[in-house]
Amino acid sequence: MTYPHIGNYGVNREDVESARPQVAGFIVREASQVVSSWRASGSLARYLDANGIVGISEIDTRALTRHLRTHGAKRGVISALDLDRDSLVAKARASRSMIRLDLAREVTCEKPWAFDSKAEARRPSGAGARARGAARQDERRFRVVAYDFGMKHNILRNLAAAGCEVTVVPATTSARTRSR
Repeated sequence: MTYPHIGNYGVNREDVESARPQVAGFIVREASQVVSSWRASGSLARYLDANGIVGISEIDTRALTRHLRTHGAKRGVISALDLDRDSLVAKARASRSMIRLDLAREVTCEKPWAFDSKAEARRPSGAGARARGAARQDERRFRVVAYDFGMKHNILRNLAAAGCEVTVVPATTSARTRSR
């Protein structure tokens, strides 16, 4: 994350935008130790830990972003257990290369599914509450197939609110049309 202070809002389950976190590691400049949102159900640190995601702070993330933009993706390791420089370098070199890596396959859904705006609207508050303005099922004007390349659920809520019946398909789905 390039914003200098991350985590002060905490984590709210109602604002989760995908089926699971889509990161292998989390790098921030400064991680807040205080959760200040009245809607928070927990801290960012606990959320990352519960999902098995390693995180690191006190990194100049803007400089890191500029470096990656200039020099391309790099292999890296974040560890709180192994602190031996040579061992960490060896682990980074042994990690998979980003060259020709198809990350869409790792973040996409497993099979097609229909977005249910009514189920979203029944959520008590937060992101689901925003879907309450969605068009009724009998008002659906468009049928949309949304390819999941790691999309946020808010895209689906907005399509439903615009009168779309939405089917989500994996990123690997063929674009060939089939007649019914």
